[in-house]
Amino acid sequence: MRAGAGSRPGNRANALVVMDAVIVARRLIGGLLVVTGAVWLGQGLGLIHGSSMTGSTFWAVVGAACVVAGLSLLGWPWRQ
Repeated sequence: MRAGAGSRPGNRANALVVMDAVIVARRLIGGLLVVTGAVWLGQGLGLIHGSSMTGSTFWAVVGAACVVAGLSLLGWPWRQ
């Protein structure tokens, strides 16, 4: 590789495409975590019935942690 090859315009465009893909992935994973965590939280608190998870404190805690993690991933791209 030549010296300064990393500063070519094509490489910068590729880096921007990768950054956009990372932001989209963060949003998708964050959204899935929020939805899944909300369901688990609802089941753990007994708000959603019909499974062995209903009324289990473990699933309420795991669901709340997933919601917090998902919200942090959703908020991260806008803070950069």
